[in-house]
Amino acid sequence: MVLVEVERITGEQLECQMEEEDTILRLKQSLELLGGGPPMCQRLLMHNVEGHQAQRLLPVMAQQLQELVDQIAPGQLQQLSRRANTKQGISGEIRLCLETSAHLLARSPHWTAAGEKAFKMEMAGRPLDTSLPECVKMCSQPQSFIAAMSGFVEDVARGWVLEEEILEAEQCVEVMSGLEEADKDGTRRSLDPVVCRIRDWTIRAIRYYREFRQMQEGAVSLELLDQINLALYAEVAAVGGSSLKISLLTDLEPALQALEKGSGDTSEAIRALGVLGAKSPEKALKLLAAKLSHPATAMEAEEAITSAWKQGDDAAVTLLLDSLPELPHGTPNCRSSAVRALLHLGPKHQLVLHRMMGGLLVGTPEDKSQCMDAFRQIEGNFAVSSVVDCIMDHYFHGSNQVEDTTTPEWKEAVSLILEVLRRCAESVSSIEDKVIPKILENLELWRPAWAQQRAAWAAEIFFNNALGKEPVPFRIWMSMLHQKGKAFLDLCESFLAVAPGSYQELMEHLCNELAGGDGLNRGDAIRAIGSLASKQDKKVMIQLRRYLGRADFILIREGPHYLLAALEVLHSLNGHEDDEKPWKSPATPAHFKLMKALAKRLTKTGSKSYSSPLLNLSLALTEEVGADELPSQATALGQS
Repeated sequence: MVLVEVERITGEQLECQMEEEDTILRLKQSLELLGGGPPMCQRLLMHNVEGHQAQRLLPVMAQQLQELVDQIAPGQLQQLSRRANTKQGISGEIRLCLETSAHLLARSPHWTAAGEKAFKMEMAGRPLDTSLPECVKMCSQPQSFIAAMSGFVEDVARGWVLEEEILEAEQCVEVMSGLEEADKDGTRRSLDPVVCRIRDWTIRAIRYYREFRQMQEGAVSLELLDQINLALYAEVAAVGGSSLKISLLTDLEPALQALEKGSGDTSEAIRALGVLGAKSPEKALKLLAAKLSHPATAMEAEEAITSAWKQGDDAAVTLLLDSLPELPHGTPNCRSSAVRALLHLGPKHQLVLHRMMGGLLVGTPEDKSQCMDAFRQIEGNFAVSSVVDCIMDHYFHGSNQVEDTTTPEWKEAVSLILEVLRRCAESVSSIEDKVIPKILENLELWRPAWAQQRAAWAAEIFFNNALGKEPVPFRIWMSMLHQKGKAFLDLCESFLAVAPGSYQELMEHLCNELAGGDGLNRGDAIRAIGSLASKQDKKVMIQLRRYLGRADFILIREGPHYLLAALEVLHSLNGHEDDEKPWKSPATPAHFKLMKALAKRLTKTGSKSYSSPLLNLSLALTEEVGADELPSQATALGQS
């Protein structure tokens, strides 16, 4: 057994009993239980170790270097070389990685290509050229490349690796780190596995060189390596079976680097940020925001955020919002984790309220429901006037991606945010002063159709018995006159909702369209009558019959579509909307006029657009009036 005495930088002392065969990683895991922090972020140091004693570690360090070399296949290097010579080329990060290894290996005796060095050398012994063509040439000789890497330890011992080259290599590594930090989404660009192994080898090779040189010069400080066992460090420290004294520094950087580079244990790195992330909030929250967007890591990232930061941390929630995509993003569990993280950090933060309100307008019904549940949890933290301001901001301007107003579902897209507005209106009547000006503004004809309709729906919350000439109903009326299709019908419904006393005025307008008025599409007028007219409305039914009575003329101009729709609406207003055959009895003059007009057009044109509706009408009426009462063309179609 070895008693390990650990001193933190704060002076705190930790002790644990370990087996000699236990690795340093196992020691770190034990220290974590004692409050030493995540293993990934522990730096364990031994100070004032005699150089000749420290050299006992060199074979193990050399073996670790060789293990990386053994993972590199010659074919991978050749493939990299070929890609560099194509139009695709290689990235600046890969070029820097190769340049770093070139500085370390340029003087190796293993470089042979037809009896010559791979690199041109100056008299002073430094590479004349480590540019991309020379680095590509290095990859094109994979056997020599791998042999040079394997021989690096021996080259260091013989003094063939120059300090100047190490300095150049360290500068390249520093530039590479800068490129990695520049990635905006907090994650590293995907690199070839062989490039990652070369990069890891160069970093460890530089470290090996530095520690080798320090060991030659006298006493050194050593950082304990995870895979080496305690027995070897006890030998190095020359303590035998007594206690081993080491120092502990807690460093968040390894966890940040693991997430930035996409290397190492991602889960362990996220957990480390859950303990220490608040020490570097800007970097940590940027990386955790990126992990919230990935299904595999969303819950872990959420747990890290709620562990590392206290509830109601305004600074932290601002940083997270800056890095987090607008909702929705990713899969449902990503959105859920993001919402919960935001509620933890900023339950009273105005920007969180805005983010939840924006979430009520986008995504699937499940997505919106999540944001609605979140909003209900925090709405009591805000004044009603603030909530209304937030609603108005998102309702009219919050989404650049507006729903297709022709679909039946598009009102559902704003149903939740309208529900919030309705609750606000019920609790505080004075919010009309904030809302009505916005409604009037968005009912202006220059506003897009979706904004006009949203304004009309909002108006329904505040008006239910207005006069048609009042400002809001009048604006809805004017908007209605300039729309068509589904938008026209929706505005008609809104107009009647806010000004039900203007029913006759609306019906007269729609019936005028049937009589030949200009402006609206006649089909829109028929659909609106069918949707809004009262049952047994005599005036409307008379106008529909008159319209059908002009079937001869209308068929020539418009075809049968609108006439058939009008007949169906008439049938419905007459109280027969539940019949399986919408044109069935009671037969009216309108039925016969339309059939005769269809028969005449069929005889004249032979078009199927007339034969199909004529057949349907004849089949519906034969049982009631008999075939003798029907036009001959209809009878012939029924018999064929």
